[in-house]
Amino acid sequence: MRKCLFVFVLLFSFQLNHSQSYNTVTFSGNVNVFNDAERKWVGGGARYFLTYDENYIYALANRNSEAFGEYDHFTIYFDTDPQSDVTTSGNGSTSGLNWDSNTPTLPIKADYRVAIRRNNSESWLHHYDGSSWADQSVNYTEWVDENDLFIRIPKADLGNPDAVYFVAYMSYNGGFFGAANAGYATTIAGTTISGYYGGIGLLSSGATMWSNANTPILGSSTNPTVGGKYAKVTLSSTNSSVDASSNNFEIIEGGQLTIDKASSMTISGNFKNYGSATMESDSNEFSSLIITGGNITGNVTYNRWINGISSASPSSSDPGWDLLGSPMTNGTLTASNLATDGTNYAIQPYDNTDNTWNATTDGGTFTTTTGVGYSMAKTTAGTVGFTGVPSHKTNVNIALTENMSGGGSGDRWNLIANPYPAYIALNNAAKNASSATGSLLWYNAVSVDVLGYTDSEEGIWYWDGDSYETANNGSTALWAAPGQAFFVSSPVGGSTFSFRSGGLTTQASIVSYEVGTGDDFISGDIMEDNRGELFISLNQNDIERRTQVYFLEDVYDDLDSGYDTRTFPMNDNATSIFTRLVEGDEGVDLAIQSLAYSEMWDKVIPLGINALGGEEMTISISHRTTPADLNIYLEDTEEG
Repeated sequence: MRKCLFVFVLLFSFQLNHSQSYNTVTFSGNVNVFNDAERKWVGGGARYFLTYDENYIYALANRNSEAFGEYDHFTIYFDTDPQSDVTTSGNGSTSGLNWDSNTPTLPIKADYRVAIRRNNSESWLHHYDGSSWADQSVNYTEWVDENDLFIRIPKADLGNPDAVYFVAYMSYNGGFFGAANAGYATTIAGTTISGYYGGIGLLSSGATMWSNANTPILGSSTNPTVGGKYAKVTLSSTNSSVDASSNNFEIIEGGQLTIDKASSMTISGNFKNYGSATMESDSNEFSSLIITGGNITGNVTYNRWINGISSASPSSSDPGWDLLGSPMTNGTLTASNLATDGTNYAIQPYDNTDNTWNATTDGGTFTTTTGVGYSMAKTTAGTVGFTGVPSHKTNVNIALTENMSGGGSGDRWNLIANPYPAYIALNNAAKNASSATGSLLWYNAVSVDVLGYTDSEEGIWYWDGDSYETANNGSTALWAAPGQAFFVSSPVGGSTFSFRSGGLTTQASIVSYEVGTGDDFISGDIMEDNRGELFISLNQNDIERRTQVYFLEDVYDDLDSGYDTRTFPMNDNATSIFTRLVEGDEGVDLAIQSLAYSEMWDKVIPLGINALGGEEMTISISHRTTPADLNIYLEDTEEG
């Protein structure tokens, strides 16, 4: 068996405020408890006010120039399962309740009717049960006088709708009125009512009930493959992958998008979020959002998993610090949600001018830099929300710096982070084992060669919970989860590292190839012909270190850039294991060495070990796809 490379976790959510927050109304005759966006002039000196909060819809009919009649009714019909085919799809009826010998023909398939009249301060709720309008025997009256008819309607009594269409007007025993203003979308001709409002969600703040007129939506969905306007979309954590096709995708005002851990969504048209949008993760599962074209409107919050830290950190069971960046463009987070050490909050960028980690002392909003990694930790492991605009599926370039050539006192290590809310393939093995079409290391280390202060530094180094692990082009398939950070080495004078959009993929894709599961860094087991793997591990005092040897085609005994990669100097190397080049050794300790597959049977590989004297240590060897006739020996050339 071989050891897999695993460590961190991520979570996300999105949030956007488009118009207003929830408004909880207590009315006692003063219309100023409503705001201007909640008012609609309807003619005849009358105006309607509608708003909502988490639990109620508030509705007021007001006449400031003359009194309402004793038997005037303020009537609202609600369609609580709005469909794109407004009058033909869904439940409900386009024929309203016969009241005062008048039966309205409605522009929506209404499910509920709510009415209040001045006489006796009476109010009613009727529900269309599929064949008739049934009185629900409730009283919603909150305030009635000669100028005001005010009701408070529990959302629960309307079935807790995700979204609504509605029609509001006045009636009396002589017919209908209260819809005669040119700016009011609803009109009345006899008993026929035309024009409706709504097409807004009731799930989040930010919507005004009057903001959309005659605007059809698609209601709620768990499989929004056709794009369009939605009130609620929830993708469950079942490694599901939804492609919204080439159509535009929109979460309407007051709507809600939730992409649960391990689920993903791909959109090739415009992405618009006027409600709330949340992406989730846990310690080993991360949601993905890939937007391949069109425009992006609105923020998304990615609830990214972050490890907890304690006095026992770091260890395999208590990894402590995570290396992370934001999976949203210049995403913001609240620093007080992280662990503290005195006045310092546990979010620290790495500064290679003087080799330091710099914490923030401000517990408020912290704005990240796209593509930059930070060390982060929580007091107790869990998620932290990164809020920002999700990246397009386009290349993201990050400047690499070095501060050691020419006598500088810094170094060449740069902590960079996956800037996308999706997985990214790090090497060619990962590309071949998922839906990705490119890989980071092949492009940056081979194609344009912008990595490495020396030729043995063309790889990545990442924290696995108790030590830094190494990966390069010869490694087994490896993906970085959304926001995952890792170190790279800058060449002399600096360069530009490119996160290539072709490397993007999802957890569902990785799992479908049966090579990985979904941890922060996913290591896969896909094997190719003419490839062998050898892992040599050292364990002492519960500290485990390992070195990797790969037998591949088109590599040699001397240094192969991008395939032979050094150990990371920030590790605690008092306990370490490494190899040296078979030919051309210049004293560089290698974490990964790649050698010719065809010469596997006759190869002597220098192996080095640093360990504490007088303490027991264990050396173990695991290998895969090596030939049955291959014998592996360890020879101690120091002691004989």
